[in-house]
Parts: sequence; structure tokens; C-alpha cells
Amino acid sequence: MHPESDPKAKRLPIWFWLLMVVCLVFAVPWYRETGAQDPIVFGMPIWAITALVSGLGISVLTAYALHVVLQDEGEDPDG
Repeated sequence: MHPESDPKAKRLPIWFWLLMVVCLVFAVPWYRETGAQDPIVFGMPIWAITALVSGLGISVLTAYALHVVLQDEGEDPDG
């Protein structure tokens, strides 16, 4: 059954998709110039920290999406 034909199908909000795209864009260091020396923060280049934070964001968004989509309608959200 397609989600369009199921009136009870849960749809994720637009902000979810926008944040997912932002995280995916920042996860890949396209903004770096070739051969540029990046500043070191906490012992890692800034592009590595950006990729790690983006990966964490993608993980959190994916967990949220799974929670929203897979939650049973009769389930009590408080336990």
C-alpha cells in the first residue's frame, strides 16, 4: 500500500527534510579550497569536526523519523 493511499500514514514535517539536507551538505567538505590549511580545533581539522557534527545530526534526525513513523497509534508515548 502506498503512503498516499493510506490516510493514517504519518508524514514527516518539512523542517525535518530541510535539516536533513543541510546536514548532508555540511557532512562533505565541498566548501574547502584544495590544499588549504584548516585550523585545528580539539586536535582535529575543522572539516573533520563539521563532518562529525553533521553525522550526529543525521543520526538524531533518523532516530526522530523512525520514532514518529514507527510509533503505534495506541501506544502511550510516556511508557
